[in-house]
Amino acid sequence: MLAMLNGSLMNDRFNPRLEVVLACSAFALTSVSILSVISIRFAAFLTFESCVGAFWPLMAGLRSKLVPEESRCAVLSLFRVPLNLIVIWLLSSSLALEMIFAVCGAFLLVTVLILINIRSRIY
Repeated sequence: MLAMLNGSLMNDRFNPRLEVVLACSAFALTSVSILSVISIRFAAFLTFESCVGAFWPLMAGLRSKLVPEESRCAVLSLFRVPLNLIVIWLLSSSLALEMIFAVCGAFLLVTVLILINIRSRIY
């Protein structure tokens, strides 16, 4: 929780771009799956939690700009369905824990690439 607070405070101070926060979190989760030193894994988890703390204010700002208030609940509920299906698939699979972190890091990396592609088309 302290790492999330740190990420939220860093978001207020540095105002990072969403791509940077997602790329940093993808790197942190992937490094957890690759590295086996406990202290480095712990630092990677703290980095990921800091990125989560920076992510929520950024997402709240985007949500308020892009999703109308009257349909926000329905839209967010629709986006939670695929997320929950992915979580169920990962938890019910027989993948090793390191592989689950690698898959989550890969999903985050794909998200970063999609976001960069969308931003390049807009600007």
